[in-house]
Amino acid sequence: VSTAQFVKKYPLCEEKFDNLWEEVADQEASAQDEAAQIEPSEIPVSADSVNSPVLKVESILSHRYRHGWRFLTKYLDVPGSEATWETPDAFVSATGDIHPCFEPYCLLHNIQSALSQAKQRAAIPAS
Repeated sequence: VSTAQFVKKYPLCEEKFDNLWEEVADQEASAQDEAAQIEPSEIPVSADSVNSPVLKVESILSHRYRHGWRFLTKYLDVPGSEATWETPDAFVSATGDIHPCFEPYCLLHNIQSALSQAKQRAAIPAS
């Protein structure tokens, strides 16, 4: 059943349906505003960051799920063609800090499992 067919059959639901979509749109706009205000951070995003230069994450461009969540990560002053796919664990520093762009992105795209994974990793003391 399409949305139009549903609304035609149940006209009282149309207003509730419209209100729900407006609320979702408002939440997405708010999350995007918050994400736009985040400054690039110097938290390394790489498991082998000890031997690599520290890259500042500019933004998360996309995400996918293939045997776990992966996030296409764009770095500051690095061409977009060199963006890399990172796991949620990569957004947690050795000191247990979660990168400031990660949580807003996960909330915006409703990816709670990836956010939970990063938060669990952050709670584990560095060895």
